[in-house]
Amino acid sequence: MKVTSSSKAVRTIVLAALVAVVGYVGLQKPANAQLQTQSEPAQSACAIASEQAPNGVFDGVNLSARQFAAYDAVINRYNTQVVPRLDARAERVIKPDAMVVFIPQRGVEVPSEVQNAISTEVIIATPAQIDALTARYSQYGSFFPEQTLVYSQALFEEFERESQALQNQILAVMTPEQQQRYRQNQTAFQRSNEACGLSNSPFTRVGNSYEMGGLF
Repeated sequence: MKVTSSSKAVRTIVLAALVAVVGYVGLQKPANAQLQTQSEPAQSACAIASEQAPNGVFDGVNLSARQFAAYDAVINRYNTQVVPRLDARAERVIKPDAMVVFIPQRGVEVPSEVQNAISTEVIIATPAQIDALTARYSQYGSFFPEQTLVYSQALFEEFERESQALQNQILAVMTPEQQQRYRQNQTAFQRSNEACGLSNSPFTRVGNSYEMGGLF
């Protein structure tokens, strides 16, 4: 079990994952490790789709400074108003296989050998493991068990509506030509993810609920 090294900005990363549902961030070209776990035909399809995907959804969109400012305002509203409202109604659970989240102390450099030691020492995020890591490495940061966010069906449907509204607001910042290129980039990323066996959503459906891990 790995330690997830993070920072105080980790919640922003989680929020970015939510935006990934509408195709902005979180859509990345797969790493070689992902390719190595697949069969040869699957590797070939994954590699081709990955090669065809752009480096980012804004490749060739060429937003102006004013457009980027408008985009930032849209994302900020979503992150500060919509996501907290939805998350407040969700359930947070710590699963038996939860990882340890490491938050480095601000202004403190964590030596690579310490990072490696932390990664190799953790098996599972039990209270005893958290206590042991805290006792040994508290001068470098803090340790928390990973939490999983659980959305009900109704809450997930509301999330999807808000995500679509966010998508529309992002597109409204662009000209028709820019919108076309942006959508093409989104489609290329989504095809790449599908070819490589990756999900285009930060959530996993479990029964009648939807879960997203990696929180604390």
